[in-house]
Amino acid sequence: MLNLKSRFNKLKDLFIARKISLIFFICIFIFAQLVGYLTIAAFSGLSQIFDNIRIPDGATDLNLDIYSPEDMEVNIPYYIKNQGIYDLTDLFMEVDISVNYLDVITRENLTIQIFSRAGALPDCKAYSSLIGNFSGTFHDFNVTAVVDFIENAEYFEPLYFFTDIIFQANYFWDLIDFSIFLDDVGLMGI
Repeated sequence: MLNLKSRFNKLKDLFIARKISLIFFICIFIFAQLVGYLTIAAFSGLSQIFDNIRIPDGATDLNLDIYSPEDMEVNIPYYIKNQGIYDLTDLFMEVDISVNYLDVITRENLTIQIFSRAGALPDCKAYSSLIGNFSGTFHDFNVTAVVDFIENAEYFEPLYFFTDIIFQANYFWDLIDFSIFLDDVGLMGI
């Protein structure tokens, strides 16, 4: 009888161990499914975000008044629509503006950088939009280069303004960070 009871206890322990193992594997399976779902949702939302980032979003204002340098400014409109299920955080933008012109003295085509600024943008919550202007003032301009350009440009030849923009953000609890590089974007509205 004792032997039968001992066998019964062993079977009971084995049954409990199998139940615990089964529950453990079910939890792992559910966790893996949840992580997979969240990852797929993050990447599908990220592709929609890429489609809804517009920099610049319209006409760029550029004031190059060398006779009143403190009034020199640039405003670049941007539009960011976050259709993902996670917030966009740590948004950062860097803008460099260059001008290409024909120098009247040397008769050479010159490209000079006249503006450079980097700065943080506000976070963009999930399912919301961020609309604003990335602005720069007198302090962000290379005033010497602007003066050289205005005084030495051949105005009967085309002038080309180019913008290099770097946009960076974090997504999916800061696990995904991405950058968008826009190189030699022509300015509109000048």
